[in-house]
Amino acid sequence: MTDTPDCEQSLHEEDFSENTECTGIFGSARPQKAPVSREEIIRMANEMIKKDWEYMDGMEVNDALQRDEAIVLRGEFFLDAQGLPTPKTNAVFNMFHRVSVELSRKYRIAQAPASPSDK
Repeated sequence: MTDTPDCEQSLHEEDFSENTECTGIFGSARPQKAPVSREEIIRMANEMIKKDWEYMDGMEVNDALQRDEAIVLRGEFFLDAQGLPTPKTNAVFNMFHRVSVELSRKYRIAQAPASPSDK
């Protein structure tokens, strides 16, 4: 028996397999996010927005993109003639943020397969 402190643990190759589930910084497993098309994310976002009690006419997502772990939603922000925010701007920003957080927990935008013309 060696004189090794109890807090030290030896690491073995079998501890690091390709099938090991990713864990967060506190050791809990991170759920796998389902890959979904950009169009499906936009559809789901718009459905969620229209069901929300803070929905206003004109709130609509028309684009979505993946930025690291977050899904970013884009749409009309209701700026005035000078390009300045209106009271609706803040409501839209907050709505998009809330929906983005919810979708980002469950989904990621699937990468479209490369088309032959991209080569």
